[in-house]
Amino acid sequence: MLFRSGKAAAGTPVDSRPEINVLPSAPDQGPAPGYQLKVTLKGSKPPIWRRLQVPSDLSLAELHHVIQVSFGWDDSHLHAFETRQGRFGQPGFLDGVGDERRVALSQVAAPKGKISYTYDFGDDWEHDVLVERSTDPVPAAACIGGRRAGPPEDCGGIWGYAFLLDVLADPDHPDHDDQLECLGLDDADDLDADAFDPEVITQRLAELRRAGPATGRRR
Repeated sequence: MLFRSGKAAAGTPVDSRPEINVLPSAPDQGPAPGYQLKVTLKGSKPPIWRRLQVPSDLSLAELHHVIQVSFGWDDSHLHAFETRQGRFGQPGFLDGVGDERRVALSQVAAPKGKISYTYDFGDDWEHDVLVERSTDPVPAAACIGGRRAGPPEDCGGIWGYAFLLDVLADPDHPDHDDQLECLGLDDADDLDADAFDPEVITQRLAELRRAGPATGRRR
């Protein structure tokens, strides 16, 4: 599904709810600079993170899809962004959120600034999104670094994931076979927690952009 993007009007809130602050207007002319982001899954030890290059005028709706692809999530749960300007997500699915389609990343985060992204309010996968620096304009989102594979969906959050890895590492654990069956794996070695390839993620981002949700400039 292609999300419609739109710039917020200068001096007006993007949502009538009082918890959404007035946003600065996004520039209408000239190429937007790029942002280098470091997105880290909070509580992960060793850390699970991605370094991304994105257009700074990417909408939060588009950033949502970039993060989903980058961590291997399948977008089957609700999500929200927490910023100093307010909380943003999909209108109609969450109460008290501004419309993420109408907000550019640059309107809620400057270089060295940070926002939070939460996916799945059951497992509570919380991500810190740090804008490390501004760059020359970039045509589309790309992954340029990171560490470790993203956890499987519905495994119980960061603590459940740590437990899952312990269970899979112990063939004698009473839950070992059940966990393999739940994951659809024949062998515990089929889940490589250290696997990471930025080129594969960048290719998937390109495929996503061609197929639907935009991961380049907002339009």
